[in-house]
Amino acid sequence: MAVRDMEDARPEALQGEFRELDQHAARLRFREDGDDFAGLDRAQAKHVPERARHLPSIRSTSMSEPPATSYAKRIDMSSIALEVAGLQKTYHKGGQPLAILDIERFAAAEGEFITIIGPSGCGKSTFLHIMGGFIAPDSGAIRVYGHDVRGPGPDRGMMFQEFALFPWKTVAGNVAWGLEAQGRARAEIEPIVQRYLEMTGLADFRNHYPAELSGGMKQRVALARVLAFDPKVLLMDEPFGALDAQTRETMQEEVMRLWARTRKTIVFVTHDIEEAVYLGDRIVVLSARPGRIKEEVRIELPRPRELEIKKSMRCHEYRNYVWDLIRSEAQKGSK
Repeated sequence: MAVRDMEDARPEALQGEFRELDQHAARLRFREDGDDFAGLDRAQAKHVPERARHLPSIRSTSMSEPPATSYAKRIDMSSIALEVAGLQKTYHKGGQPLAILDIERFAAAEGEFITIIGPSGCGKSTFLHIMGGFIAPDSGAIRVYGHDVRGPGPDRGMMFQEFALFPWKTVAGNVAWGLEAQGRARAEIEPIVQRYLEMTGLADFRNHYPAELSGGMKQRVALARVLAFDPKVLLMDEPFGALDAQTRETMQEEVMRLWARTRKTIVFVTHDIEEAVYLGDRIVVLSARPGRIKEEVRIELPRPRELEIKKSMRCHEYRNYVWDLIRSEAQKGSK
């Protein structure tokens, strides 16, 4: 559902917030000409950090861009999959309030891959869990294709830091679990399970138990399970944080391949800057607590992306730019 079709259904108190969100989304449209700030008037452009103007362009001659269909044509910010406005969350400890999050507005387009990063303790995982419906916000609105989020639902799939597999179920049994919980018939479940086992390279391990699998294979099972019930939005909370470096890169490639096949909207929380750059269409950088959106950095690296792109100068420039943003926030938080 397009944003303009949702307006009448939005709470009256938040009409203004969503109107600003719509305008913000329009400014974030991907453009084929590679101009990060095309379409901004002078009043808007003066708020763009000077250093952001010098980030590498997608048209840079240092790396050739495939002459395939422009990525801009595949992402349309007018089709909002997930949107947030006026979100706040505060915890209380020892009778004292501890502000965790203050997100004015956030939007993910259909098919977009967004990575979220920030200094330790900034609330990025809490933000993801709120969008997943596992934690209730104190205020604000969250919508998936125009429908209010009131709790967990099949329109969102959540992949946690832990493997969260049932040890008494086989690989196939774990992948089938979400479908069984939905009451699907066995005749319907089996071909779906087989499809995602093959897609994640697990078909030969369907009768194995989690204890017999490596860490990377366990995360493949978790990924197949969440994809099997076909959520509209996939939320991933540092899913590769516990893996060794080699397995982590293998899983990054796996996610990129699966995203290219399914075109799911993905919001991916990570503490690894290189991972955020490699995976994302856009990096959302959160400030120190209370977590606010400090800056959104569009990543103009060509797709499909191979691991070798991490060695490129442009990738290093993005990494250094995001690192500077996070470091400045980390220093604020330590004072």
